[in-house]
Amino acid sequence: MAEIITKNPFFSKYGFNAPGFSVDAEGNVTVKSLSSDTLITDIVDNSNDTSTIVQYNVTDDVAGFNFEGVGNSNPDVPITKGRTYRFNLDLSVYTFSIRNSNGSDVSTGIVHVSSDNVTTSGVGANDKSSGYVQWTVPINAAGLYYANVTGIIRGDFDISEPTSTGIGSFVSLLVTGASELRDNVDINSTLNVTGAVNFDNTTNSTSPSTGSLIVDGGIGVAKDVWIGGDLVAKSFKVDGVGVPTLESQSNLEFSAGNAVVITINDVERGRITASGINIPVINTTIENTPIGLDKPKEGKFTSVSSTTQTASTDDESTLTTKKYVDNGDIAYSIAFGA
Repeated sequence: MAEIITKNPFFSKYGFNAPGFSVDAEGNVTVKSLSSDTLITDIVDNSNDTSTIVQYNVTDDVAGFNFEGVGNSNPDVPITKGRTYRFNLDLSVYTFSIRNSNGSDVSTGIVHVSSDNVTTSGVGANDKSSGYVQWTVPINAAGLYYANVTGIIRGDFDISEPTSTGIGSFVSLLVTGASELRDNVDINSTLNVTGAVNFDNTTNSTSPSTGSLIVDGGIGVAKDVWIGGDLVAKSFKVDGVGVPTLESQSNLEFSAGNAVVITINDVERGRITASGINIPVINTTIENTPIGLDKPKEGKFTSVSSTTQTASTDDESTLTTKKYVDNGDIAYSIAFGA
């Protein structure tokens, strides 16, 4: 005999109803067998649904507040930062308030809706016995609790951090614990960091595009810079404010492949090369004795060594070159007709 297939739709007072399948008033499902092309564990969404309002039914007795599904007599009530909760109140002994760690009623993110749909926001949403209180937990929540008007009957909120999986978009994101980013991170705006930044990558830099930190633009640093390796740059300049200081606690070494060039006011004044120094000595002294420009200056030297023939004057403490004396004699001879 062929199997008779009834094509009537499923029916139930509370949901689907069929032989071997039913749903009761509490939402419990009864089936004789259950199969799926995909594992049930792969179908279940275990992510934290932050858009759903979590509801608690709150009643009371002589011992305190009862939270359906959580416990009686002022149990610790689990809440998550950033989520919204609705407390459906059916109280006869106490009134219900949510308070900060300092004992004051919360005023932000809280509203009360009465049984006749009158809405009260802020502090006035506390100290209620009927209707419902809807409250969004602050992202920096700490030390929050619920209590009656006197604060004698009270219980704590068990506050947890939010979790998120998959792809999401956030207006703001607060991370109070450790974070691990396992892929590239793109930041399209200013990144403000109040703590220290540590780079554990040890790649050495051999060009402007290599190293553990690569910056396409310039770098502004308000305080000292300590560099454990070499400082390699095309030029070294100061901003013109103050007098720059180049200081070493030991030897200060200058090394050049060709020459050390001295430039002042964009004019080259001399060089130090492998052949020697061609920097002119002007307006200076040797052992505190001035060096003359076109004639000898008065002064005394401990010892003098000259590569040019010298001549002495009547004053044994003075010394000049023979060429200087001869030029002077010729000038005097012409002037006086000698």
